[in-house]
Amino acid sequence: MSWADEHSGLQRGAAAFVAANARVLDRRRFQRLFEDGPAAPVRDAVAAYRNDDGGFGHGARNRTAAAPGSQPAAVAMALRMMDETDAWDEDLVRGACDWLARWPPAEGGAAFVEATLAGWAHAPWWFLRRGHPRLAGRHPA
Repeated sequence: MSWADEHSGLQRGAAAFVAANARVLDRRRFQRLFEDGPAAPVRDAVAAYRNDDGGFGHGARNRTAAAPGSQPAAVAMALRMMDETDAWDEDLVRGACDWLARWPPAEGGAAFVEATLAGWAHAPWWFLRRGHPRLAGRHPA
């Protein structure tokens, strides 16, 4: 008996839970990873969180920060989901990388939170770090 056969009840229960409670993005991801679904719906669901600036927002990472503005953590989530589901899209990736490269912190890498989160409901661990370029007036919030 295969693992899938042995755990089919578990998978059916998980599928029912995801169908009833998850975001469209997570439903498409589940279908791709566990039900042999196509990659294109995952790509389309990820693209729905993309902003005109090339970054991702609108709670793309999760519901703990649903601000519409682009956030580095949301970009990371978008890239990770496209990668794990083999739904890679060159235009989405290029735009996300360009967005990340525009305003790196002085020490390199990417900030966890951007100023676009200000004024929006978010979890307490989403805060703008002192010394971030957007606080120094290098970029409008």
